[in-house]
Amino acid sequence: MADLYERDFYAWTREQVRLLRAGHFDELSTEHLLKWQRQPEYPHRKGWRATIHAQRRRIDRLLADSLSLRPFLASLSAEADPGALDLLVRETPLDDSDLPERCPFSIGQILDNDVWPA
Repeated sequence: MADLYERDFYAWTREQVRLLRAGHFDELSTEHLLKWQRQPEYPHRKGWRATIHAQRRRIDRLLADSLSLRPFLASLSAEADPGALDLLVRETPLDDSDLPERCPFSIGQILDNDVWPA
């Protein structure tokens, strides 16, 4: 993906939008934030922290290069919540009943490097 960014920024931007619209919200760190919040005793949290930081940096760059995407973040987040929750149930010992019905984080919290849900 980094290669596409270097070769064709417009194509890279369109791919990022397609992924976001398809609910691939790894880009916004939602499921990793929920993992962080819901599994405080998990031994591999250091990896989640690194992933969250990396995804936040990618989104910051994307938004800096494509300011017109910012107004769509809230609606994209709402559309992606079910996919993020399904991923959590698949990848963790958490069940649907352990998770909120909607993402408990605002777009600001998702993107803020100082926010680490307790």
